[in-house]
Amino acid sequence: NNCIATNTINNGSVSLYLGGGFLCSASGNGSASCTGSTLDRGGLNGTHVFTGYASDCKGSATGSYTLVLDNTPTVSITSPSGTVSGPFDIAGTATFKPALGSTKGTIHVYINGGYFGSKNCSTENCTYSYKEATGQLYSMNHGGPYTVTFYAYGGGAQATDQKTFTVDNMPTVSI
Repeated sequence: NNCIATNTINNGSVSLYLGGGFLCSASGNGSASCTGSTLDRGGLNGTHVFTGYASDCKGSATGSYTLVLDNTPTVSITSPSGTVSGPFDIAGTATFKPALGSTKGTIHVYINGGYFGSKNCSTENCTYSYKEATGQLYSMNHGGPYTVTFYAYGGGAQATDQKTFTVDNMPTVSI
């Protein structure tokens, strides 16, 4: 109904969607454009399809763009590993992808499947230290092997590092 015989009025509209979710729409005479809100990649791990729809008095068109985001953090255990003697720190680092939210990711720590602690990280490069979290080193009985596992969660993705260690608390005796 917006077209006239001379085609001097060309009202149309455009809309943009991410998956099935609406982002924006606009209309105009001769052209129209819309900009969706700034999206935080922190929750967008994986493949995402943006679809644009345009229509005017002469017809309609659709276009799409596929965006693949890999938000998998990196994680590395720095202690313990190998053989330890006496009290020791349980420590490691994680690097998260940039995100708009104040929490960039979370580190969770386990030994032999038992929960030992976690840390919410407000920076992209984050360290976890049992000593820093509790104010003391950790002690275990002589033996092993034990397995320490760090999980880093951020941006809708997860990474894991695991190390095996033994504890040597055998006393020495001399005559």
